[in-house]
Amino acid sequence: WATRDGRAWRRGRDGDFSSRAKIGLVTFRGEFWVVGGLDPSVAYNDVWRTPDPLKGKWIEVVRNAAFAPRGAMGITVFQGRLWIAGGGVTYSDYFQDVWSSSDGKVWTLAVADAAFSGRSLAPLVVFQSQLYLLGGLTLDGVTAEVWTSSDGVNWTQGPRLPVAAGELGAVAMSKGIFIAAGTGLEGEDLVPLRISLALISV
Repeated sequence: WATRDGRAWRRGRDGDFSSRAKIGLVTFRGEFWVVGGLDPSVAYNDVWRTPDPLKGKWIEVVRNAAFAPRGAMGITVFQGRLWIAGGGVTYSDYFQDVWSSSDGKVWTLAVADAAFSGRSLAPLVVFQSQLYLLGGLTLDGVTAEVWTSSDGVNWTQGPRLPVAAGELGAVAMSKGIFIAAGTGLEGEDLVPLRISLALISV
């Protein structure tokens, strides 16, 4: 779906990839890119792109990328490359690796065991020439950790988010990193959150 004003929405053609959830979705080199994802029985590590998600055909860039199949990974564009961090397959199987690619086809491992623990549902954004990995779901539960890196290899933990959350909506703007909604932990259950705040500096 697409909109110019947030009110009137147009449905695009169905993707040429299989149905899935928890994909990585990003714009890169003037095109829309879909990376990986999950369905109830399969995890994917394919990559697709299209210049026009409303009318254009989705082109399979690679069927089996170098990184392990996963969904719910952080994804962004940084220094002219696609980047993914973390992700998972189940709620007990999380990745702590970081990968990048200049073309979406050939992926390079930046670090296999990053300083942060394995996690999924952690958004990855760029702010002031740094990568930021925000919150997420780990084996210890939902976390408020924030990790930063200038190269995707070396990661430093910064001040924590004011609330532990995964699946945050996150966008970096000139004034800071804005986050909203997300998933928190209530007892042993994951529950939706309603939060809206600006993270100006970390």
